[in-house]
Amino acid sequence: MEAAATAILSIMPLDDDGEAPIAFRDANDNADDMPDVAFAVRGIAADAELRHVGMSSVTPDDFTALAAQSVLTVRAEKNGSPHAFMLRKGHC
Repeated sequence: MEAAATAILSIMPLDDDGEAPIAFRDANDNADDMPDVAFAVRGIAADAELRHVGMSSVTPDDFTALAAQSVLTVRAEKNGSPHAFMLRKGHC
């Protein structure tokens, strides 16, 4: 997951309209218990953007609704719990 985020964010800027440009699909009811991969992706985004990057946690149903409106989907698999992120593209 981290390698995919690094590759994508090296060529695609994130939206900077003030809202969190990353949505994380959180199947966990405890928002304070975010998995390590979420912190890693947020850090990778901050390094790529050279700024603080917000991340919002959304329910699986909300994530599915966002994904239905997406233009591109990248699937990256890793052993363990499934994790999914939605990146909102900025201006190139």
